[in-house]
Amino acid sequence: MAEYRKFSDEQKALANSINLVDYLRNQGETLIKSGREFRWQRYTSVTIKENHWYKHKSQEGGYPVKFLEEFYGMKYVDAMELLLSYASDTGITANYESKEEEPKKEFALPERSETMKRMYAYLLKTRHIDKDVINEFVKKGLLYEDKQYHNVVFVGKDNEGIARHAHKKSTYESKDGTSYRGNVESSDPRYSFHHKGTSSILLVFEAPIDMLSYISIYKDNWQQHSYLALCGLGMQPIEEMLEDNPNINLVISGTDHDIPGIEGSERIEDYIETLSNVEFARAEPLYKDFNEDRKAQLGLPAVKGEDNTNIEFMQDAINELKCSLTNDDYTQIEHKQLSKAFADMYYGLNHDGINDYPKIKEDFMKITKSALNLANYHLLLDRTYPTRFMGADELMDHYRSYKDRGSFAKRIERVKGNFQEVKKLMDASASKIEIGKAYEKLAMESATVMKYCNHEMQQQIVQEVVVSNKKPQAPIVGADGNIFNLMGIASNTLKEAGLVKEADEMFHKITQSGSYDEALNIMMEYIEPISTDEQSFMFDMSMG
Repeated sequence: MAEYRKFSDEQKALANSINLVDYLRNQGETLIKSGREFRWQRYTSVTIKENHWYKHKSQEGGYPVKFLEEFYGMKYVDAMELLLSYASDTGITANYESKEEEPKKEFALPERSETMKRMYAYLLKTRHIDKDVINEFVKKGLLYEDKQYHNVVFVGKDNEGIARHAHKKSTYESKDGTSYRGNVESSDPRYSFHHKGTSSILLVFEAPIDMLSYISIYKDNWQQHSYLALCGLGMQPIEEMLEDNPNINLVISGTDHDIPGIEGSERIEDYIETLSNVEFARAEPLYKDFNEDRKAQLGLPAVKGEDNTNIEFMQDAINELKCSLTNDDYTQIEHKQLSKAFADMYYGLNHDGINDYPKIKEDFMKITKSALNLANYHLLLDRTYPTRFMGADELMDHYRSYKDRGSFAKRIERVKGNFQEVKKLMDASASKIEIGKAYEKLAMESATVMKYCNHEMQQQIVQEVVVSNKKPQAPIVGADGNIFNLMGIASNTLKEAGLVKEADEMFHKITQSGSYDEALNIMMEYIEPISTDEQSFMFDMSMG
C-alpha cells in the first residue's frame, strides 16, 4: 500500500475534486448533454456530472482517479500524478465547500413533432422493429418523435396513465454505431418504458430497442406478457412492476450478451432471490443483443455476442474440482487442520509478485473441498435447515462474476477473513447454520482463487507466445486520434498480451514526452499499429 501513502490527504482530495467534464473536453473527448449530466461519446453507458462518473451497465462509479484507472488502464500512482499535474497547470485548488442543491426541475415530456416520419424510418429501416409492434406503442401514447431533435421518445406511465418517465434515443447514428440516448430530466426512475400484460411473466431488458426487438422476434400473443426496459435505472423499475403486479411470479432477464449485460443479469437474479414468491430465468440473446438477433432473423449481418471470461475460467476450475474428487475427499477433517494448512501456505506466498500458480491452485482445491465438506456437515446437523448438499455444481450456480474483483493479494486476504469469521462463530458457540454458511462463503472465495490461478496460468502462456513473436498488434489506425485514447488502446493491447511491465514503461515515456509526434514514436516502439477494420477481419478469421 506504499503507493497510497505517497500522497497526502489534501492531494487525494484535490485529484478527486477535478471536474471530469472539463478534464475530458480538455483532452479532446466528446461529451453529450443529457439532462444535468453528460454522456461520454466513446462509452455511451457512462454518465458524468462534475467530478463523479457512473457506468450504468455495470452499476459502478466513482471519481477522477478511479476513472483513469478504469478507462485508461492507468495505475493509481500514474493517475494521481497526471491529475495533480493537470490541477497545477490549470490553477485548480481543492474545494471543500458543499454546493447547494439546485431546485429539481419539474418533469415534462419533450414537445411532439407534427409527423413521425424520422421515428418510423429509424425503427423500421435501421432497427428493423416490426411495424405492428411500433403502431401498438404509438397508439398507447408510449412512443413518438420529438419536435426539436427528432429523437424517438419512449414514455413510461404510472398506474393512472400519467407520463412519469421518458427516454430519448437519437434517430441519427454515426459510422461506429454510437448515438445520443438519455432519460429526460426529472423522470421518475420507477416508471421506465414498459408494457403490462396479464400473464405471470415479466421480461426485463436494458434498453427500449432491445425490448421492441424481442417482441418483434416473438410476436405471437406478445401482449399477454409484461415487458420492461431499465433505461440504466437499476432495480427500481423492477421493484415497481412487481409491487404493482403481484400476479407476476417469473422474471426473465433479457440483458445483452456481453460482459456488462451478463453481470447485470446476475444483479437482477440476486435481487429476485431476495423475494419469496418470484422465480428468475435468463433469456440470453444468441448475438450481442436482441436487436442483433432480430437482424439475424431477417438474414442480415449481426454482431456476435461476447462471453464472460470470468465465468468460463470459473467453470474450468469447478470442472477440475469435480474431476479430482476421490473417496478420501469426503472424509471429515477438523477446522484446526484446515486452518493450519492455509496458514502454512499463506506465509509462503509472494502476495504482491509472481507465484507458482499451479501449486497454489492445487492447495486451494484442497481447501475448497474441505470447506464444502465442513459446510455440509454443519448444515445437515441442524434439522431446521433444508437438507441439501452444496457441492461443486452449487458453487458454480452461486458464483457471481460482478462480485469477483480484486488483485491476488486481496483475494488471499478475503480467504483469510473467511477463516477468521468461522473461528469467531465457533468461539461464540454460534448455530450450526451460521457456521455452515460461513464455510460456504469460504468454499466460494477459495474457488475464485482457483479461477484466478487459471487466468494467470493462461496469461503466462500467452506472454511466452507473444515474447517469442513480434510486437503485439494494436488497432489504432482509424481510431480517435486523441493521444490518451491511442495510449489506452496500446496499453490495453500490451496488457492483454501479458506485457504489463512494457505497458507501464510506455506510459511513463509518453507522459514525459514533449510532443504528439514524439508520443506516437514511443508508442511504435512497443506495438505494431493496425487498422480497426484489420482487427475485425483477423478476429473473424480466428473464429474460423
